[in-house]
Amino acid sequence: MNLYPDNVCIGETFIGSVYSNMPNASCTTYISQDEINWIQYLNYSLDAFGSYSEIRSIDMNGTATLYVKCIYDGKEVTSSKERITVEDCYYCHDSDVGQNKGSLGMCEDSYNKMGFQDVCLDSFSVKEYYCNDSGICNNIRMICNANETCISGKCTVI
Repeated sequence: MNLYPDNVCIGETFIGSVYSNMPNASCTTYISQDEINWIQYLNYSLDAFGSYSEIRSIDMNGTATLYVKCIYDGKEVTSSKERITVEDCYYCHDSDVGQNKGSLGMCEDSYNKMGFQDVCLDSFSVKEYYCNDSGICNNIRMICNANETCISGKCTVI
C-alpha cells in the first residue's frame, strides 16, 4: 500500500494505491489511530494487473495507520502498515483580538491569506474585522464614542 501525500489537512484528499501480483484479488483496507482498534475503511477488488488506486478524503485529526488485507487463491495476504498524518490546518488570527475599535487590526484566515485590515468607513465609524465562531474573518461596522474620531482604521480620542 502507498499513500500520497502522507501528510494532509482535515477534509483534504490523499491517494491510496495497491500494487501487487494478485490480479482480481478481493481486498479490504483497515484504519486505526491507536493500532489496537481497527476499522474497516474500504472494500474493493484489484484489477486484472493486481492494482487499485483511489482518491479519498479523510475527516479525522492525528496520525492514522492503514493496511490492506487481500484474499487471493484462497489465502489471506496482508500488506505492510502505512501512516498518514492529518492536521487541522485551518486558522483565523486577528491581531487586535476581536471586535476592538480602538486598535488597528488585521484579520487573516486560511481562506484569505492576504488578510483584511480594519478601515475607517467615515470619520465616526470603523469597519472592524474579527474571527467569527466558524474561524473565518468577518466584519462589523462599529461607531466611535462621542469623544472619538476614526483615523487610520481605529477610533481615536480627539
